[in-house]
Amino acid sequence: MLIARKFKHFLHESREYLKKMGVSPPEGQNLLLMNLIHHDGMTPTEIGEKMHIRSAAVAELLNKLEKNALIKREQDCKDRRRTRVLITELGREKVRQMGPNKEILLGLFSALNQAEIDQLEHLIDKLRLGLDKKMKSEIDLNQKDDNKN
Repeated sequence: MLIARKFKHFLHESREYLKKMGVSPPEGQNLLLMNLIHHDGMTPTEIGEKMHIRSAAVAELLNKLEKNALIKREQDCKDRRRTRVLITELGREKVRQMGPNKEILLGLFSALNQAEIDQLEHLIDKLRLGLDKKMKSEIDLNQKDDNKN
């Protein structure tokens, strides 16, 4: 499929550009920290749902972030069976340091005019909705299979 190949090529070139500019793309740990800035106190399950990643991947990210003192885990005061993930001041500082990189990241889209950016945002939202529906239907099918067994 031509579009998939072009998209893969764009991702590769954009990562190379970001490396040359000294910027790490916001992936994994950085995305989790940015989510916590806006939604501090999420549970690991909520993080997985929000970031569309499996619980094992969430646990791995949390372990790394906790080891580097960027987050801390605390027992939920209302439900002691739940754990809440909180961003530390060091984690907040790391997110603040990412701020200047935002301009460099936005530079990747400088070839587009505002109407094209709006259209791209719409298309990305549409793709995400389609992916969410597909994931939900697969989860529903898996649950039905589990109930049969």
